[in-house]
Amino acid sequence: MLNNTLRQVPLFAQLKDDELRCLEQGEELWLSPGEEFITEGQPAENFYVLLEGRVRVTKKMSANKETFIASHDSGTFLGEVPILLGISYEVTIRTLEQSHLFKIKKETFWQMISTYPSITQEILRTMAQRVQLVQTVSQQQAKLISLKFGSWTCS
Repeated sequence: MLNNTLRQVPLFAQLKDDELRCLEQGEELWLSPGEEFITEGQPAENFYVLLEGRVRVTKKMSANKETFIASHDSGTFLGEVPILLGISYEVTIRTLEQSHLFKIKKETFWQMISTYPSITQEILRTMAQRVQLVQTVSQQQAKLISLKFGSWTCS
């Protein structure tokens, strides 16, 4: 049954049945609305595929302010950027509704991208888009801060 569910995800759609069996090491998660499964600053140990549901991605821009980065729907994968870069998670991701995820450990993720070129290509393409999005949001936040404090004068 899991193979049929995974086959619905564009990332895995081109894999053959025996190739999908390699992913059986993964773990299914069912999360309630508001549950955090990726935490900014924590070590990147897992790659996630959102099988069903919706999630919200935020980033801390200051000690007490989280900024909305994106939301993602079913079929999306998450957590590839920090694993590929060897860094901690740079964002926090929470469920917006009841969600079904597939969690793949970092070691299995590396095996997957070293074995299946179609997966590697899709992950790298998406990673480049996400890094650009985070940079754009960070630049916009910096501009807003400079406008807010740059126009302030003491009389």
